[in-house]
Amino acid sequence: MMLELTYTSTSNISISTLCLFYITYIYIVILVNQAFVVALFYTLNCLDTSAQAMKALLKSGDTEKIVFFAGVSRQKDIYIMAANYLQSLEWRDNPDIIKNIIGFYTKGRALELLAGFYDSCAQVKSRDEAMRSRVRVIDIWPTNV
Repeated sequence: MMLELTYTSTSNISISTLCLFYITYIYIVILVNQAFVVALFYTLNCLDTSAQAMKALLKSGDTEKIVFFAGVSRQKDIYIMAANYLQSLEWRDNPDIIKNIIGFYTKGRALELLAGFYDSCAQVKSRDEAMRSRVRVIDIWPTNV
């Protein structure tokens, strides 16, 4: 499916109406085929609607592109969206994701969200420690009583 939309300067359509038309058309294309999510991202990014572009990119689920776009966008909302997405992944076993979450919340100046993430990290660590102590108690418990 090719995107063949043209704009002629002689028509009476405003640029904002044309942008809305492009966005609507691309949303329809996405509903037809999910492979066009990245195309929507690039189109919205060119139209300078970074928040909508990030939402489209989040739907694609491409973590590498999400981290890259958040790093170059330099907008608080984008940083927070990227950190929230990364927190929905399996971050406990991946130090790179943890580092990106902390960095994005810090750059986005979302200190309450950062505090909540640190709280989640502490809860995970305390659960892990509790599990280790239970394993140690089971290991030293006599089996032939």
